[in-house]
Amino acid sequence: MLISEPLQMDRTVALRDSDYIAPFYRGMIDDYGFLPLDGEGASQRLPIEVLGEEFRTPLTLTQTIPPAEDSIKYAGKVYLLVDGRVGSAAEEFAAFSKATGFATLVGGVTGGDGLGFRICYAVLPQ
Repeated sequence: MLISEPLQMDRTVALRDSDYIAPFYRGMIDDYGFLPLDGEGASQRLPIEVLGEEFRTPLTLTQTIPPAEDSIKYAGKVYLLVDGRVGSAAEEFAAFSKATGFATLVGGVTGGDGLGFRICYAVLPQ
């Protein structure tokens, strides 16, 4: 309700390489529109651990949030207060705000539980 121009954020997902993970990886491409990240871009933005043979090629997706038709087109500064109790959807919003420049984050580190995109379930033996 505040923005006047679209905001964009790149999401990158890294999944380990295994037969079990293959359908999840394929689903990220087929169901959500993720694309394999090129080697040059990946090497600049990702931890070296996910670029090795143990992981599949990282996937990326650019998300765009358009302004609402009835946006008030707020032109002032936005500050978002965060701390260790920020998680889930609130952490997703904080990450989006920081990545797009929508808001300045003030406070501490967020709780670290909310930036997952699609869960790869683990099945334990019976």
